[in-house]
Amino acid sequence: MPTPAPAPADVSGRPALRGERYVLFGKIAEGGMAGIYRAWDAKLKGWRAVKVLLPEYAQRRRLRTRFESEARAMAAIDHPNVVRIYDVVTDAALPYMVMEIADGGSLADWVTQYGAMPPRHALRCVAEIAKGLGAAHAG
Repeated sequence: MPTPAPAPADVSGRPALRGERYVLFGKIAEGGMAGIYRAWDAKLKGWRAVKVLLPEYAQRRRLRTRFESEARAMAAIDHPNVVRIYDVVTDAALPYMVMEIADGGSLADWVTQYGAMPPRHALRCVAEIAKGLGAAHAG
């Protein structure tokens, strides 16, 4: 198991959510509807990923509802291959969910850095993904 990243030395002046609980430290990724940020959970003293609905989608009720449904569905899954949800806020100007942070990058990052995966490694990855998908569909 990887060693957790140390606590930040200073959080002053950084943007934060939920009062000063989730202190943002930069964007990790951006998808179709949301940006994902690395954040320090000042209450529980740990790193999190915060998925924030992009402003152009935050005003659309249907997308806000879909975002909340996604968070609720993910929170119902308890499996080591599925990211945990710690918090969800849908009444803010920009709805967001607070998730377990999965350091290490994506499969695409791995392939970019190292090239094609050896078949055994690829099969292990697919098997682990299938276990997570199985847990998601079992609930």
